[in-house]
Amino acid sequence: MSFSHAAMGAYDYVNNKPYCHPPDDPKCKDHLYSLAIASIACYIASYTAGWGAIARLLLPELIPLRVRGVGIGISFFVSWGSTIFVAGLFDNYESAVRPWGAFWTFSFICFCSVIFVVMFIPETKGKSLEEIERSFKERSHILHK
Repeated sequence: MSFSHAAMGAYDYVNNKPYCHPPDDPKCKDHLYSLAIASIACYIASYTAGWGAIARLLLPELIPLRVRGVGIGISFFVSWGSTIFVAGLFDNYESAVRPWGAFWTFSFICFCSVIFVVMFIPETKGKSLEEIERSFKERSHILHK
């Protein structure tokens, strides 16, 4: 997702030429439209295979059984609330930093998210839910000493 945001920002940066007056000038013809289409397709594919699905699969493993229902409900509420918040502010942000700046900001946020996942999200493959919960209790106990 980070690369597709960066590519879309690069596309918009290169394509947003201030000397394109009138817009039908041949030197202003959009030659990189395939980059925009490819970056959108890559974004959709990577979101579907990554953040879109994995977050919903990982949450039940990470939230303790006794509060799982409430925890997942709160996490989905926060997720959708954040989505509405970002969508609502996007036009103002895009106007302030230009479209390419908005895409590059999202690219940076995605990159930071990958680093966060690599550093802080534990591997749960082959572990039972009880083992995962125990590992979090052990980590919690170490942090509170």
